[in-house]
Amino acid sequence: MKELDSIIYRAETLGATDILISGDGQIHFRIDRDIVPVTDMVVTSQQGILEEIFSNFPKGTVERYRQDLADVNDVDCGFNSNFTSRVRANIYTTVKGLEFAIRLIPKNRLTAEQIGIPTAALDAVNVQSGLFLTTGISGSGKTTTIAAILDTINNTKNKHILTIEDPIEYVFENRNCVFSQREILTHSSGYDRALRSAVRENADIILIGEMRDFSTVKAAIELAETGHLVISTLHTRNTISSIDRILSITSSAEATNIRAMLSTQLVGILSQSLLPLKAGGLIASFEFLKPTDAIRNLIREERLTHIYNELQTGGKLGMCTMEQYLYWLVERDLISMETAMTNTSKPNVLEALLKNGGLIR
Repeated sequence: MKELDSIIYRAETLGATDILISGDGQIHFRIDRDIVPVTDMVVTSQQGILEEIFSNFPKGTVERYRQDLADVNDVDCGFNSNFTSRVRANIYTTVKGLEFAIRLIPKNRLTAEQIGIPTAALDAVNVQSGLFLTTGISGSGKTTTIAAILDTINNTKNKHILTIEDPIEYVFENRNCVFSQREILTHSSGYDRALRSAVRENADIILIGEMRDFSTVKAAIELAETGHLVISTLHTRNTISSIDRILSITSSAEATNIRAMLSTQLVGILSQSLLPLKAGGLIASFEFLKPTDAIRNLIREERLTHIYNELQTGGKLGMCTMEQYLYWLVERDLISMETAMTNTSKPNVLEALLKNGGLIR
């Protein structure tokens, strides 16, 4: 068995989500969000690992990756392993030499029900057009949640779904829907080019892997305006900070226009984090914002601090704050109170909920 294959096989056996290979050959796994050293394995050749990864790609792609590694000192790529995972690999140079951050993406995906995605969030994508965002910090499960949402659509609707990713993570099979998956640099020269082409590719739903900059944000909103359902991600901790991030990267000349467009086209924001269960393993905690007339008006007026009150009182519409969801998890004895308190940006609000519920005396 090849060296990388052996490492991936061991990681899968132990339930790891990530593999870190240091420049000195040390190996660490991420298991239930903790970094765990692998003391009985060591990489004998970083160059050997690099060549194993590159062996998954055609010659032209490998030449481009080698040039990227020489020019900018990092490469991001995705490929199928010989086991049960698809692999996303980031290769980069450090003071120790060549290092690897490898994410294992299970080929057998969790369903929306298994993840616990709120029903209101699934209802929010049951529209012809608009912008739907899934947000959270790195490693919070955003990609898995989006895959489950797309699987739900694939099982229940007849749509053409175009994905624009860097790199492709989950691979989808056509069921009721037709999938066209495009990888940046492999299938298009960049996000700007791929997004310009998307309008002509007869898609109903467009997945943009990540809204990284203003041009991507603007293109996403404009695609929503032209009658597409656009789904994308942001690395933000909650729903309100997601709106703030979009507006903060908007040029001052475009600010009024983008606020108006966003207020009109937004159909939902689902923010999430992954938390350790008391019984072991991980569970997702969610915050969901469904734009009401009041919330759309607050976005237009850039009075974002007032949106939290709408979230708190929007339960009948399926909305919830992260603090309400954390309280629900503590109440059901799924996570500890300490876990809940360390995963909220509003500890005073959560503490008040726990006290009112009789969980803190």
